[in-house]
Amino acid sequence: MRYLIYYLLFINIVTFIIYGVDKKKAEDHKWRIRESTLLGLAAIGGPVGALLGMRIFHHKTKKKKFYITVPALIILWMIVIFLAYCLPYYHTVDAPLYQSDNTVQIIDERDYIFYDGPGKDKAMIFYPGAKVDEKAYEALLYETAEEGIDCFLVKMPFHIAFFGKNRADEIIENYSYKEWIMAGHSLGGAMASSYLKGHEDKFSGMIFLASFASSDISDDSNLDVLSVYGSEDKVLKRGSYEAAKKWCPQGSFTEKIIEGGNHSGFAYYGPQSGDGEATISKQEQIDMTVDYILATF
Repeated sequence: MRYLIYYLLFINIVTFIIYGVDKKKAEDHKWRIRESTLLGLAAIGGPVGALLGMRIFHHKTKKKKFYITVPALIILWMIVIFLAYCLPYYHTVDAPLYQSDNTVQIIDERDYIFYDGPGKDKAMIFYPGAKVDEKAYEALLYETAEEGIDCFLVKMPFHIAFFGKNRADEIIENYSYKEWIMAGHSLGGAMASSYLKGHEDKFSGMIFLASFASSDISDDSNLDVLSVYGSEDKVLKRGSYEAAKKWCPQGSFTEKIIEGGNHSGFAYYGPQSGDGEATISKQEQIDMTVDYILATF
């Protein structure tokens, strides 16, 4: 993705310059650059440079094939960039294999996976981190359900919680529990808190895993908040994390730091770009997290 951005910056600058050169040639009545070349530059990634060149140099602005084609190419390249960012994601790696048994039933629905354990009163809705396969979190949710808190692992569009923030609606409407707990990892935690903000009356708890509140939920004094992150986490923005603490109920905020844990240690997916190196195993970090959840809720 980084190299694509570099390429697009380069080709748009080049395209802008060439549009300016062609305008100057037109004014000097010199041999012109072919229109097919100008449009070709826009097609191979320089439509923004082409549009700026048209506007700033007042060049080709009255030609239909330019004022229609260039904006269309901008839209096309926006789609390309969106897909280039969203489609690649972290796959599940070396995860334990879980199947339904006498303790936990695993029910795979279209928009979520339900881990139905022995508990009847409490349930946790979990939003995965951005661009991470939801199945990577199965160990965390299975073990939590096994200990008495049923879990719903939400499947996000493009594996990004931003596009599925309200997917908890369907779960709450179709299941009845005395207590609901909202939870999420990284961006999933931020989006989970954003969803909770408008549904405070339905939840008794919020869990942040290497994450922080994106909305002010401090007014809900009945909300228990658990925040867990690893000491070796180099992805979590500590400044933003500390600043967001004021958005959580101060009397019921619990913070746990897992020594030796990192950002990706809550799930079974490959090393995350920019993360620190963990000194404990993923399973150790997951087991400690489950213990913290059970102790808090």
